[in-house]
Amino acid sequence: MFKTFVFFAFLVQSAVTECPEVPDDGCAVCGPGKCISNPDAIFEFPEQPAVPCDDLQEAGLDGLIPLEFCPVIPLLIPMCECNTVGVLTDPPVVPPTAAPVVPPTVSPTEPPT
Repeated sequence: MFKTFVFFAFLVQSAVTECPEVPDDGCAVCGPGKCISNPDAIFEFPEQPAVPCDDLQEAGLDGLIPLEFCPVIPLLIPMCECNTVGVLTDPPVVPPTAAPVVPPTVSPTEPPT
């Protein structure tokens, strides 16, 4: 049972990426302690270029978004699916293990009579 739990914990941990650390001059576009989980969603805002959520988050982390706009951005990006764990990824595929093969046993035979 313990082995099953450890294996399951491994699968769960490998199925998500952690939120990146936000530098002091950076902006967490999802808000404190949160990050995007849908990197391919497109954020569009009037008179601004449309960008994937991943690029928006990177721009915030790189300090390209003015800090005074940071508190408002989470309200504008529901399509980015902000959460506290980051991007959900496909769990690793575990190859099947070969079933143990039991060698055939020689059954005792009696010579014909």
